[in-house]
Amino acid sequence: MARRYKSAFSVVIFDIDYFKRVNDSYGHLTGDNVLKTIALRLNDMVREADIPARFGGEEFIFLLSETDLSGAAKVAEKIREEISCLNFSDGGGKTFRITASFGISSYMDETGQRIKIEF
Repeated sequence: MARRYKSAFSVVIFDIDYFKRVNDSYGHLTGDNVLKTIALRLNDMVREADIPARFGGEEFIFLLSETDLSGAAKVAEKIREEISCLNFSDGGGKTFRITASFGISSYMDETGQRIKIEF
């Protein structure tokens, strides 16, 4: 459909950095809470027309319709910043933060070329 109507779309994937350490240090219940919190925040941070999903254990993916590489990079950076500012608790008084790594693939950029960027 994007090719037919010459419209851009982008796919963003991200992985929680060192998620195994969260489970090992704070337990799987805390790890599950981290995943649920990120999923809820992700739903709030993308447009209604976009499609967010959990892709794997600690990986998330979302499709950004009508969004070129530049727009997708802005959305990804906003989400990366939001995730890095979240405070999580182990339930026993210890708090911690996490980070995430992102990759973007776009169907078309401003010139109509298919491109990919990672950061």
